[in-house]
Amino acid sequence: MLNHKCMSTLLSIETATPVCSCTLSRDGVILLHREDFRGQSHASLLGQYVHEIMTYVKLEQGMPSLEIEKIVLVEVLEQVVTETEALKTQKEI
Repeated sequence: MLNHKCMSTLLSIETATPVCSCTLSRDGVILLHREDFRGQSHASLLGQYVHEIMTYVKLEQGMPSLEIEKIVLVEVLEQVVTETEALKTQKEI
């Protein structure tokens, strides 16, 4: 008789109802669950939920998702100012 451990990991995404939810489970045990009942918020929340779950998985595996890179602070601040001004005036960047 074969004796092996089967660990199935599932990512369930619900978008067909007014509830937007993502659930990560392993062998029937819920590891992480996110949901929102505010109606048609699926598009804005789904990416965030999947990102949170994938971050959880990486941390669980001991693989932090932190990526450090050098930036020129003045350029970043100039970009923030440009994008903020565009938002105030509704101009395209």
